[in-house]
Order: sequence, then structure tokens, then C-alpha cells
Amino acid sequence: MPSELIGLISIGIIAYIWSSNRKAYALAKHSCQSICKRHQLELLDDTIAGTRITVKRTPNGLRLQRVYSFDYTDISHARKTGFLMMTGQVIDYIRLEESPDVI
Repeated sequence: MPSELIGLISIGIIAYIWSSNRKAYALAKHSCQSICKRHQLELLDDTIAGTRITVKRTPNGLRLQRVYSFDYTDISHARKTGFLMMTGQVIDYIRLEESPDVI
């Protein structure tokens, strides 16, 4: 019985983390699309990539801090890289190449 309970709890934790990651990815992608549109840039391949996940202590407890990278282009058609950092489901900043933090 205890091993079955541990198994169910483990599956629940894995499902929660997977769901949390999917929500964070969707929010990050939407934010990258919006910032590119606002600055008249094109988000290349319409994708972002997770580059780092760490645990961060916040006033509300421990949260996952995620960093995503994305490629974009401007009118010069040069491929550039941007970064988005979020803690939990809150975006900390978006940085475009060769510019200060956007958010």
C-alpha cells in the first residue's frame, strides 16, 4: 500500500510540473510574439527554446525561474537572439540583442 501511494503522489507531482511548464511556455511564447510585434520585428520559426531552469527563493516561497531564448529579425534580415526570464508565471524581463531590457 505505501509504495502504491508513493507512486500516485509521484505521478501527481510529475503531472503538476509538466502542466506548469506548459503554461509557462505558452505565456513566454505569447510575450515574445507580442514584443516582436510591438517593435516591428519577426519572431523566427515562431518558436522559443528553454535554456535554463533554476529554483529561486521569493517572498511567496520557492519558484521555478525559467530562461527562454528566441530568434528574431528586423528589416535588415540579420538573425538576432533575445531572452525572456520568468519566475513562476511572472515575466521578469525580456531582452533583445543590442538593446536594454524591454520589460
